[in-house]
Amino acid sequence: MAGPRSSTAVPLAAAFALLIAYASLYPFSGWRWPPGQLLWSLLALPWAHYYIAFDLWANFIGYMPLGALLYGAGVRSGWRWGWALLLAALLPALLSYAMEVTQNFLPDRVPSREDWLLNSGGGVVGALLGAALQALGVLQVWQSLRATAGSSPPVPAP
Repeated sequence: MAGPRSSTAVPLAAAFALLIAYASLYPFSGWRWPPGQLLWSLLALPWAHYYIAFDLWANFIGYMPLGALLYGAGVRSGWRWGWALLLAALLPALLSYAMEVTQNFLPDRVPSREDWLLNSGGGVVGALLGAALQALGVLQVWQSLRATAGSSPPVPAP
C-alpha cells in the first residue's frame, strides 16, 4: 500500500461542505429560538408537512459530490478503502443533521427528517460511486493524467 499522497480532494471536500452550509442556512437572517421549543425537541427532526420534487432530488444529489470527495480524500491520505468509505458515509450525514437542527433557528428554513435522510443517502451513494471508480481503476487513470500534466517538459540546453 502506498503512503499518503497530496490530494486536491481534501480542500475540495472542505469547500463543498462550506457551500452546503451556505445553501442550508441562507438567508442567515432572523435568527431566534423557536417559540415554545425545548432543546430536546429541536434535536428530534420533524417529518415534512409537504414534498416538492425538486427539493427531494436536490437534497439527494447535492450531497453526492461530498461523499465522493471525502472517499477520495480518505484513500489518497493512505486510509484503507473501508475506513475511507465509512468516513465518506458518516461525515455527510453528520453535516446534514447539524444543518437541519440549525435550520430550526431560522424562520425562513424548514428542517425535516426527510431532508436529513435524503442528504445522508446522497452522501452514501457518492461514497459508493467513489469506491466504484477506484475499483474500476478510473481514479488511478485520473491521477496518472494529473501527474503527466503537472510534470514540466525538459528544457533544451542552449
